[in-house]
Amino acid sequence: MAKEKKKSSSQSKKEARSKQKAQSKAKSKDKTKSSTASKKRATSPEPLADLMDRRHPQSLFVRSEQIVGNDPGEPVTTGRFLATTLDATPEATKQMLRELQDQVGVRRVVSSRDGGVFEMPKDAEAMVLQSLGIVVLCVDPSQTKALASTSRGQSKRKQAGFVVEPEYYCQHAVRSRSAVSADYLRGYRDALDQWIEQPDLEQKLIYEPEPLDRGLPPSPEPKLPLGLQTRTQPFRSPEPSSTWGLQQTRVDLCPLSGNGVRVAVIDSGLDLQHPGFTDRIAKTVSYVGRSAQDDHGHGTHCAGTLCGQETTTLRYGIARKAELYVAKVLDQNGRGMEANVIAGIEWAINQGCRVISVSIERGVDSCSSGFSNAYEAAGLRAIQQNSLVIAAAGNRSRRSAGIQRRVSAPANTPSIVGVGAIRESGHVADFSNRTFCRYGEVDFVAPGVDVFSSDITSDQYRTRDGTSMATPHVAGIAALLIEQDPGLGGEALYRRLKELSLMSSELDPADYGHGMPRALQ
Repeated sequence: MAKEKKKSSSQSKKEARSKQKAQSKAKSKDKTKSSTASKKRATSPEPLADLMDRRHPQSLFVRSEQIVGNDPGEPVTTGRFLATTLDATPEATKQMLRELQDQVGVRRVVSSRDGGVFEMPKDAEAMVLQSLGIVVLCVDPSQTKALASTSRGQSKRKQAGFVVEPEYYCQHAVRSRSAVSADYLRGYRDALDQWIEQPDLEQKLIYEPEPLDRGLPPSPEPKLPLGLQTRTQPFRSPEPSSTWGLQQTRVDLCPLSGNGVRVAVIDSGLDLQHPGFTDRIAKTVSYVGRSAQDDHGHGTHCAGTLCGQETTTLRYGIARKAELYVAKVLDQNGRGMEANVIAGIEWAINQGCRVISVSIERGVDSCSSGFSNAYEAAGLRAIQQNSLVIAAAGNRSRRSAGIQRRVSAPANTPSIVGVGAIRESGHVADFSNRTFCRYGEVDFVAPGVDVFSSDITSDQYRTRDGTSMATPHVAGIAALLIEQDPGLGGEALYRRLKELSLMSSELDPADYGHGMPRALQ
């Protein structure tokens, strides 16, 4: 019995050893496969890698989805589709349109033109954005089955030279705040002047938490570079007063004004009678009505930060002598459709605008959904025309609750610059989105909390929060750089913004990107 037990014991040990060997061989095979796959990924060409500096390591884009949290509802489709050529030439666009006519039965087609198609005619089945190689399809979904065969609606017909994807609704990237009166501003100015004159200023310049963050669960915050830790005397404007954003970005010390630079705001329109834009509006267009008059306020606020002239004691505009072009693509509720946003970008490019500010977002439900080919076509076309599209990274995070979300569209597109928001302390705003997906990055950060600017309120000014407010800070600084070097644009402009950005090795580029751009001194 003892011998039999020994035999059975030795046999079980042999079996266990053989199992371990088999498992180790399988693991080594899996490692070899994954290594080979990763090498293939590394050697395969990446879209626009020669145009944008992709600084984040591969591991950044495969973080656990558990810390991302779920978006408040998936993006909502409009029922329309966007067909985009892979080669945006007139011949490729014509070929795509012919195939759409053959496969889908599209017959009634209109084209975008200078001044824009105010609204796609109800009887039209397609609108062609000629210079971008994009066709907006307004057809029954059943008609697109031959083209769009995946769950996301993206076409597998790349061999045909174009892709088809669903169009989504989008919205402004702002968190509403209450209006600020003129009396408040006068009080703010007087209190600030008294505070600056205190002899023990140096000891009192460590920032307290923002009021919005008080009472929230404490979370460790990174050590900031000196320029973002304290507002010392060099940041003090020689003018009566400037917003904290203009001081932190050193715009208030910059002699440039954006004179002669064409800038565009793609948003909810503009208060055309606002004194901050007198004799400054070069041209307007509306894709949601017959007038570009702002009936929401968001567009007027963003335009004010970008290029508004102060009519109060507080300076809030950056490129105060730039030529302003306005495309209204959002309605009175701050909502719109992506095709109109893209049409607005195309219009701005055709007008020769060098900087295009887009404070609009649409949530991205997963990294696997990728980015919009149509937005990419618009961003790439801008770069090719020596222009740059700068967009809001989005406000869908709640960092105080441990929820951090992906960069929204169109900022998640490789050829469009994404901007996150920081507080006056220099720390990332609680709502600001974060880099998670490949090619869906935060490129820069800028002031985006308690931002004072023009608006459509009775007082004509108010304070707002959002990555929407951060975006025109970067766009305005870009306009100043172009004034100093008129040949600067596209890729070179992006690199110059990067060179002028304040950043620290202790800060996470997934949150801060290249850092906060600052104006030339």
